[in-house]
Amino acid sequence: MTPVEQVVQIPFFQGLPAEALRELAAESTVLELDRGGTLISQHAAAEHVFFLISGAVQSYIRFHGVDDLLVGTIREPGALLGWSVFRQPHRYTAPVRWEEECRVLRLPREIIMKLVETQPRLGYLLLKR
Repeated sequence: MTPVEQVVQIPFFQGLPAEALRELAAESTVLELDRGGTLISQHAAAEHVFFLISGAVQSYIRFHGVDDLLVGTIREPGALLGWSVFRQPHRYTAPVRWEEECRVLRLPREIIMKLVETQPRLGYLLLKR
């Protein structure tokens, strides 16, 4: 469970109804990541969406027979990572790694889909973002 105050600081969630924010906070987790690791693996099942709280992550593109190529570094707090949770076939399309300590908010796909299905207006706002 993540404090609601921390969820509200993420631009993606700003302006959502208080009840939805409480629900999102109850289902989310803040991960404290030490130096070096993989947050998202290409082609893995997209079970979570992530939001960068602090630190930096790198996104890559993978080509068969070639090492992973760095596409960019993301340092913006609140950046959405793993948007494949919103699209069929719900598989991550690119690896995301971190090289320095960082914090991310992890949110299960099921909670987002539940909000989309039970509150269509809220679902529209989330998917529009």
